[in-house]
Amino acid sequence: MSSSYKSDPTDPTDPTDPTDPTDPTDPTDPTDPTDPTDPTDPTDPTDPTDPTDPTDPTDPTDLFSWRWG
Repeated sequence: MSSSYKSDPTDPTDPTDPTDPTDPTDPTDPTDPTDPTDPTDPTDPTDPTDPTDPTDPTDPTDLFSWRWG
């Protein structure tokens, strides 16, 4: 392997392939459950529209919201 090595898109375990869908830490995988900004993760605590986040201050139906104090 030389410094000119490029990521192999056909190798599912290639750590240098940024779009590897089998890499759990792949930042470009939109369904990556370990990505805190993943819009498809229903339990993502940083998603302001996440209906399962009990402390979501932007959810008007959230009974645990700070607004209900």
